[in-house]
Amino acid sequence: MVTHTVIVSDRAKDNITVYTKEPVFLAIADREDLKALKYLEEANKAGIYILLGENQRYVGQASGRIYDRLITHNENKDWWSKIIFFGREDGHLDKSQTDYLEKALIDAFRKTDLILDNGTSGNRSFIDKTNKIKADNVWNIAQEIMDEVAHINIFESYFNDEEENQTSQIYIELDGHKITGKSYQDNQKQFFLFLLKQPKYRLLVEDFCLNGKPTVGHCIGNTPSFQPNGMKYTFELEKDLYLHIHASTTARRKAIQKFADVAGLKVVFHWGE
Repeated sequence: MVTHTVIVSDRAKDNITVYTKEPVFLAIADREDLKALKYLEEANKAGIYILLGENQRYVGQASGRIYDRLITHNENKDWWSKIIFFGREDGHLDKSQTDYLEKALIDAFRKTDLILDNGTSGNRSFIDKTNKIKADNVWNIAQEIMDEVAHINIFESYFNDEEENQTSQIYIELDGHKITGKSYQDNQKQFFLFLLKQPKYRLLVEDFCLNGKPTVGHCIGNTPSFQPNGMKYTFELEKDLYLHIHASTTARRKAIQKFADVAGLKVVFHWGE
Protein backbone atom coordinates (compact mmCIF):
# COMPACT_ATOMS: atom_id res chain seq x y z
CA MET A 1 0.00 0.00 0.00
CA VAL A 2 1.30 3.44 -0.98
CA THR A 3 1.33 6.17 1.67
CA HIS A 4 0.79 9.64 0.22
CA THR A 5 1.92 12.76 2.09
CA VAL A 6 1.57 16.37 0.92
CA ILE A 7 3.82 18.80 2.75
CA VAL A 8 2.66 22.42 2.73
CA SER A 9 4.74 25.03 4.52
CA ASP A 10 3.41 27.63 6.94
CA ARG A 11 4.17 30.22 4.27
CA ALA A 12 1.63 28.45 2.06
CA LYS A 13 4.31 28.49 -0.58
CA ASP A 14 6.00 25.12 -0.66
CA ASN A 15 4.07 22.11 -1.90
CA ILE A 16 6.04 18.85 -1.81
CA THR A 17 4.52 15.42 -2.29
CA VAL A 18 6.13 12.29 -0.82
CA TYR A 19 4.94 8.76 -1.59
CA THR A 20 6.22 5.73 0.29
CA LYS A 21 5.82 2.04 -0.32
CA GLU A 22 8.22 -0.07 1.69
CA PRO A 23 11.14 0.05 1.18
CA VAL A 24 10.92 2.94 -1.35
CA PHE A 25 10.14 6.65 -1.21
CA LEU A 26 9.39 8.91 -4.16
CA ALA A 27 9.11 12.70 -3.89
CA ILE A 28 7.82 15.34 -6.30
CA ALA A 29 8.43 19.06 -5.95
CA ASP A 30 8.51 22.25 -7.99
CA ARG A 31 11.79 24.06 -8.48
CA GLU A 32 10.51 26.95 -6.36
CA ASP A 33 10.29 24.50 -3.43
CA LEU A 34 14.01 23.74 -3.57
CA LYS A 35 14.97 25.56 -0.36
CA ALA A 36 12.31 23.69 1.60
CA LEU A 37 13.78 20.36 0.46
CA LYS A 38 16.78 21.05 2.70
CA TYR A 39 14.58 20.07 5.66
CA LEU A 40 12.94 17.07 3.99
CA GLU A 41 14.32 13.78 5.31
CA GLU A 42 14.07 12.01 1.96
CA ALA A 43 16.08 14.75 0.19
CA ASN A 44 18.97 14.09 2.56
CA LYS A 45 19.39 10.47 1.49
CA ALA A 46 21.06 8.71 -1.42
CA GLY A 47 18.96 8.24 -4.52
CA ILE A 48 18.15 9.00 -8.14
CA TYR A 49 16.71 12.32 -9.26
CA ILE A 50 15.16 13.54 -12.50
CA LEU A 51 14.94 17.18 -13.53
CA LEU A 52 11.90 17.85 -15.70
CA GLY A 53 11.27 20.65 -18.17
CA GLU A 54 8.52 20.80 -20.76
CA ASN A 55 10.28 18.47 -23.21
CA GLN A 56 13.66 18.07 -21.53
CA ARG A 57 15.08 15.76 -18.87
CA TYR A 58 18.23 15.24 -16.84
CA VAL A 59 18.96 12.10 -14.79
CA GLY A 60 21.35 12.23 -11.87
CA GLN A 61 22.38 10.27 -8.80
CA ALA A 62 23.51 11.05 -5.29
CA SER A 63 25.47 8.61 -3.18
CA GLY A 64 25.25 11.15 -0.33
CA ARG A 65 22.46 13.76 -0.18
CA ILE A 66 20.13 14.31 -3.13
CA TYR A 67 19.58 17.89 -1.95
CA ASP A 68 23.25 18.80 -2.48
CA ARG A 69 23.10 17.73 -6.12
CA LEU A 70 19.87 19.67 -6.70
CA ILE A 71 21.44 22.87 -5.35
CA THR A 72 24.26 22.49 -7.88
CA HIS A 73 21.81 22.07 -10.75
CA ASN A 74 19.80 25.06 -9.58
CA GLU A 75 22.89 27.13 -10.31
CA ASN A 76 23.95 25.62 -13.63
CA LYS A 77 20.72 24.53 -15.37
CA ASP A 78 17.93 27.00 -16.00
CA TRP A 79 15.45 24.98 -18.07
CA TRP A 80 13.88 22.70 -15.45
CA SER A 81 10.76 23.39 -13.37
CA LYS A 82 10.02 20.15 -11.50
CA ILE A 83 11.97 17.50 -9.61
CA ILE A 84 11.23 13.84 -9.03
CA PHE A 85 13.57 11.80 -6.85
CA PHE A 86 13.45 8.36 -5.26
CA GLY A 87 15.46 5.96 -3.13
CA ARG A 88 15.21 3.63 -0.20
CA GLU A 89 13.58 4.77 3.03
CA ASP A 90 16.55 3.44 4.99
CA GLY A 91 18.95 5.32 2.71
CA HIS A 92 20.80 2.14 1.77
CA LEU A 93 21.54 2.56 -1.93
CA ASP A 94 25.20 1.96 -2.67
CA LYS A 95 27.21 3.42 -5.57
CA SER A 96 26.84 0.33 -7.73
CA GLN A 97 23.04 0.57 -7.41
CA THR A 98 22.82 4.30 -8.13
CA ASP A 99 25.17 3.88 -11.12
CA TYR A 100 23.00 1.05 -12.41
CA LEU A 101 19.70 2.93 -11.98
CA GLU A 102 21.04 6.17 -13.43
CA LYS A 103 22.33 4.41 -16.55
CA ALA A 104 19.07 2.46 -17.00
CA LEU A 105 17.03 5.67 -16.93
CA ILE A 106 19.40 7.50 -19.28
CA ASP A 107 19.10 4.60 -21.75
CA ALA A 108 15.29 4.68 -21.43
CA PHE A 109 15.06 8.44 -22.03
CA ARG A 110 17.24 8.17 -25.12
CA LYS A 111 14.58 5.97 -26.69
CA THR A 112 11.98 8.77 -26.43
CA ASP A 113 11.60 12.02 -28.35
CA LEU A 114 12.51 14.09 -25.27
CA ILE A 115 15.69 16.15 -25.08
CA LEU A 116 18.14 14.58 -22.62
CA ASP A 117 20.60 16.99 -21.01
CA ASN A 118 23.00 14.26 -19.87
CA GLY A 119 26.36 14.49 -21.59
CA THR A 120 27.28 10.85 -20.90
CA SER A 121 25.55 7.47 -20.76
CA GLY A 122 26.24 7.09 -17.05
CA ASN A 123 28.76 4.99 -15.18
CA ARG A 124 29.36 1.30 -15.91
CA SER A 125 30.45 0.09 -12.50
CA PHE A 126 30.26 -3.57 -11.46
CA ILE A 127 27.06 -4.60 -9.71
CA ASP A 128 26.58 -8.05 -8.23
CA LYS A 129 23.42 -10.08 -8.69
CA THR A 130 21.98 -9.32 -5.23
CA ASN A 131 22.45 -5.56 -5.54
CA LYS A 132 21.01 -5.61 -9.06
CA ILE A 133 17.86 -7.35 -7.80
CA LYS A 134 17.54 -4.79 -4.99
CA ALA A 135 18.03 -1.87 -7.40
CA ASP A 136 15.47 -3.27 -9.84
CA ASN A 137 12.99 -3.60 -6.98
CA VAL A 138 13.49 0.07 -6.05
CA TRP A 139 12.83 1.18 -9.63
CA ASN A 140 9.83 -1.13 -10.07
CA ILE A 141 8.16 0.30 -6.96
CA ALA A 142 9.02 3.89 -7.95
CA GLN A 143 7.53 3.26 -11.38
CA GLU A 144 4.42 1.71 -9.82
CA ILE A 145 3.94 4.81 -7.68
CA MET A 146 4.28 7.13 -10.68
CA ASP A 147 2.02 5.04 -12.92
CA GLU A 148 -0.75 4.02 -10.54
CA VAL A 149 -0.86 6.69 -7.81
CA ALA A 150 0.83 9.90 -8.95
CA HIS A 151 -0.27 9.44 -12.59
CA ILE A 152 2.97 10.88 -13.92
CA ASN A 153 4.75 9.61 -17.00
CA ILE A 154 8.29 10.97 -16.99
CA PHE A 155 8.80 9.69 -20.53
CA GLU A 156 6.36 12.08 -22.18
CA SER A 157 6.29 15.86 -22.46
CA TYR A 158 5.58 17.53 -19.15
CA PHE A 159 2.61 19.76 -18.49
CA ASN A 160 2.04 21.61 -15.22
CA ASP A 161 -0.11 20.50 -12.30
CA GLU A 162 -2.85 23.00 -13.08
CA GLU A 163 -3.28 21.50 -16.53
CA GLU A 164 -3.01 17.96 -15.14
CA ASN A 165 -5.76 18.51 -12.60
CA GLN A 166 -8.10 19.83 -15.27
CA THR A 167 -8.76 16.39 -16.72
CA SER A 168 -11.40 17.77 -19.07
CA GLN A 169 -8.49 19.19 -21.10
CA ILE A 170 -7.16 15.70 -21.78
CA TYR A 171 -9.72 13.43 -23.36
CA ILE A 172 -10.66 11.31 -26.36
CA GLU A 173 -14.06 11.58 -28.03
CA LEU A 174 -15.68 8.40 -29.33
CA ASP A 175 -19.29 8.13 -30.53
CA GLY A 176 -20.44 10.93 -28.23
CA HIS A 177 -18.46 9.60 -25.24
CA LYS A 178 -15.82 11.78 -23.56
CA ILE A 179 -13.09 9.58 -22.08
CA THR A 180 -10.78 11.58 -19.81
CA GLY A 181 -7.41 10.98 -18.18
CA LYS A 182 -5.07 12.62 -15.70
CA SER A 183 -2.23 12.43 -18.22
CA TYR A 184 -1.76 11.26 -21.80
CA GLN A 185 -0.72 7.84 -20.54
CA ASP A 186 -3.69 7.66 -18.18
CA ASN A 187 -6.02 8.73 -21.00
CA GLN A 188 -4.72 5.85 -23.11
CA LYS A 189 -5.39 3.43 -20.24
CA GLN A 190 -8.86 4.83 -19.57
CA PHE A 191 -9.74 4.68 -23.27
CA PHE A 192 -9.10 0.94 -23.52
CA LEU A 193 -10.63 0.21 -20.11
CA PHE A 194 -13.77 2.01 -21.31
CA LEU A 195 -13.85 -0.06 -24.50
CA LEU A 196 -13.57 -3.33 -22.58
CA LYS A 197 -16.62 -2.44 -20.47
CA GLN A 198 -18.80 -1.93 -23.56
CA PRO A 199 -19.88 -5.15 -25.33
CA LYS A 200 -19.94 -3.52 -28.79
CA TYR A 201 -16.33 -2.34 -28.42
CA ARG A 202 -14.90 -5.21 -26.41
CA LEU A 203 -14.73 -7.60 -29.36
CA LEU A 204 -12.84 -4.99 -31.37
CA VAL A 205 -10.14 -4.83 -28.68
CA GLU A 206 -9.95 -8.62 -28.40
CA ASP A 207 -9.65 -8.97 -32.20
CA PHE A 208 -6.86 -6.35 -32.24
CA CYS A 209 -4.89 -8.11 -29.49
CA LEU A 210 -1.58 -9.61 -30.59
CA ASN A 211 -0.73 -13.18 -29.68
CA GLY A 212 2.37 -12.10 -27.79
CA LYS A 213 3.88 -8.92 -26.45
CA PRO A 214 2.39 -5.57 -27.50
CA THR A 215 4.66 -3.02 -29.17
CA VAL A 216 4.86 0.74 -29.49
CA GLY A 217 3.00 0.56 -32.80
CA HIS A 218 0.57 -2.26 -31.95
CA CYS A 219 -0.28 -1.45 -28.35
CA ILE A 220 -2.42 -4.44 -27.25
CA GLY A 221 -1.10 -7.96 -26.65
CA ASN A 222 -1.75 -10.98 -24.45
CA THR A 223 1.74 -11.12 -22.84
CA PRO A 224 3.41 -8.56 -20.55
CA SER A 225 6.65 -6.92 -21.65
CA PHE A 226 9.63 -5.78 -19.58
CA GLN A 227 13.01 -4.23 -20.21
CA PRO A 228 16.05 -6.32 -19.14
CA ASN A 229 16.35 -4.13 -16.02
CA GLY A 230 12.77 -4.93 -15.02
CA MET A 231 11.17 -1.68 -16.18
CA LYS A 232 7.57 -2.31 -17.19
CA TYR A 233 6.60 -1.65 -20.78
CA THR A 234 2.99 -2.71 -20.24
CA PHE A 235 -0.10 -2.12 -18.10
CA GLU A 236 -2.46 -5.02 -17.37
CA LEU A 237 -5.93 -4.02 -18.56
CA GLU A 238 -7.30 -7.38 -17.42
CA LYS A 239 -6.21 -11.02 -17.50
CA ASP A 240 -4.32 -11.75 -20.75
CA LEU A 241 -4.75 -8.21 -22.08
CA TYR A 242 -1.77 -5.86 -21.80
CA LEU A 243 -1.36 -2.30 -23.03
CA HIS A 244 2.04 -0.98 -24.12
CA ILE A 245 2.49 2.30 -22.22
CA HIS A 246 6.21 3.13 -22.54
CA ALA A 247 6.08 5.55 -25.47
CA SER A 248 6.32 9.20 -26.41
CA THR A 249 3.12 11.23 -26.67
CA THR A 250 3.34 11.16 -30.47
CA ALA A 251 3.82 7.39 -30.59
CA ARG A 252 1.03 6.87 -28.03
CA ARG A 253 -1.41 8.85 -30.15
CA LYS A 254 -0.40 6.99 -33.33
CA ALA A 255 -0.95 3.64 -31.57
CA ILE A 256 -4.48 4.60 -30.49
CA GLN A 257 -5.24 5.91 -33.96
CA LYS A 258 -3.98 2.67 -35.52
CA PHE A 259 -6.39 0.70 -33.33
CA ALA A 260 -9.25 3.04 -34.27
CA ASP A 261 -8.48 2.72 -37.99
CA VAL A 262 -8.35 -1.08 -37.82
CA ALA A 263 -11.55 -1.20 -35.76
CA GLY A 264 -13.38 1.30 -37.97
CA LEU A 265 -13.87 3.82 -35.15
CA LYS A 266 -13.66 7.60 -35.34
CA VAL A 267 -11.75 9.11 -32.44
CA VAL A 268 -10.97 12.76 -31.76
CA PHE A 269 -8.03 13.66 -29.51
CA HIS A 270 -8.15 16.64 -27.14
CA TRP A 271 -4.59 16.55 -25.84
CA GLY A 272 -3.77 20.25 -25.77
CA GLU A 273 -1.33 19.92 -28.65
